[in-house]
Amino acid sequence: MTETKNVEQLLARAFERCKTGRRTKKFRREQADFVFHMTDWLCDLEELYDMLHKPESWDPEKASEFLIGFFYHVVPHIETAGKLLVGNIRNPFGERRE
Repeated sequence: MTETKNVEQLLARAFERCKTGRRTKKFRREQADFVFHMTDWLCDLEELYDMLHKPESWDPEKASEFLIGFFYHVVPHIETAGKLLVGNIRNPFGERRE
């Protein structure tokens, strides 16, 4: 629990450092949203770490199911956190064309 609180506090302070201007209710709401979007998927990150460091304990079906869930859950959180912190982020890889 303490480790999670420390991470949340660090993220909140990092958000404050990156943002300028008055600390309004809107600022505090965006800060809280940023912290939420950066921490809601920490369990997914731990599982990804496990898969990458112990691939022998994963079969292709388990890995596929995890990865699909990971992308559906984590990518929107990262995208939203990025927008809250720095605004729209252009995809440097562009859209894939077939």
